[in-house]
Amino acid sequence: MTELSPDIPTVASRAKRAEAAKPVERDLSHVPPDVVAELVQLLRSPERIDLDAIEVALQMMCVDAKALGFAVCEDDANYVRTLLYRDERVEMLALTWKPGQRSPVHDHGQSTCIVRIVEGLAHEHVYRSRETTKGERRFIERELKSGIVTRAPGSMTHSLGNDGDAVLVTLHVYSPPLSKR
Repeated sequence: MTELSPDIPTVASRAKRAEAAKPVERDLSHVPPDVVAELVQLLRSPERIDLDAIEVALQMMCVDAKALGFAVCEDDANYVRTLLYRDERVEMLALTWKPGQRSPVHDHGQSTCIVRIVEGLAHEHVYRSRETTKGERRFIERELKSGIVTRAPGSMTHSLGNDGDAVLVTLHVYSPPLSKR
């Protein structure tokens, strides 16, 4: 994930604090929850990664926070990223966001990201590239409800977070995997 300066005023002080904090990183790839077993099998397939098939699999999954078990982990300082699977072609993470937690403005470099909103309401801010605008960069804001699956090319600059009052749980698949931070 490449962090970018948004060149815009901060909307709220809690969003500014969340942007300054680093996410908590966990690794459960040695014991992913059973609910993602079929998706892991798809990701392990020796053929090339088929992003369309992954998107459909995420849409068809019957998954909630309870089924993700220990992959859902809250932290008071910032959102939590739990690795569920990684190889040289793809990685899958479960992210847990308490109210007020938000990612910094970033892109995904060369990685395409497919996200399933497992539980809660995600708020995404999408930004115009620096090359196409001077001044205000915020392009759109959208709410993503539980069950929604969305795809973002690596070049898309955005911020995702939880502006609601309940815990948000998301499932992310990146191909290729994000660069080591």
